[in-house]
Amino acid sequence: MTRTQLKRLSAQVFRGDKIKIAGHVLATRSPISKGIVRILLLDLQKKRVVRVLGKVATDSDGKFTAELVMPKALSPGQWQVVAHYMGSPSYAPSVSE
Repeated sequence: MTRTQLKRLSAQVFRGDKIKIAGHVLATRSPISKGIVRILLLDLQKKRVVRVLGKVATDSDGKFTAELVMPKALSPGQWQVVAHYMGSPSYAPSVSE
């Protein structure tokens, strides 16, 4: 079982702003290194992914950081940023909550 955690470092974000994020991916308390994590933007009203904001790899401690830009074309509304570890032959995929 894998677990992905995401920590948003920017509290409030507007269209076109940069957003800093950090997180980690663990498998039963062991870090997953060199894992690929997609950073996704969800539309909370429609409950679906609207854009991949970026991809980042985990380091040897299973940690990742990224600075991404929120799309300027977003309409006003409620959005959520989540991290999706894509899995590997040894570890199952997981999504942050």
